[in-house]
Amino acid sequence: MSGPAAAPVTAVEAALARRRRWLRPALLLLALILAAGAVLVVWGAILFARYGLARESTPPYADAVEHFKYGSIGSEVSGGIPYWVWRALPRAFPEAFEGRDDYAAFGFLYETDEAGRRRDLPIGISRRTSRNLDM
Repeated sequence: MSGPAAAPVTAVEAALARRRRWLRPALLLLALILAAGAVLVVWGAILFARYGLARESTPPYADAVEHFKYGSIGSEVSGGIPYWVWRALPRAFPEAFEGRDDYAAFGFLYETDEAGRRRDLPIGISRRTSRNLDM
């Protein structure tokens, strides 16, 4: 005995069957591409956070007293000014700085090193690199 006769396949059913045959592998390939893209985005974000513009650093001080006088407390990130702007202000406005090349006109105290050279920053002012910019 033979089973019931197979229903005739129409042109529309044949076209849908051909599409279904390619749909599953295409969706699988798309899912693989999206997964690889997600991995690359996460990896890029990790590298960007570690080495990119989010880089933060402070100068190291071996002596605790030096660190107390010149070490960062973290306020430069939100309220600091760029280091080179700090250095340029006395030259840009000499009348406000009493013709000096430093901030002593405002009461800041400077130390000298062993060779007798004045330090770049006064006591209590720190330096930090934030987002690859000296603050």
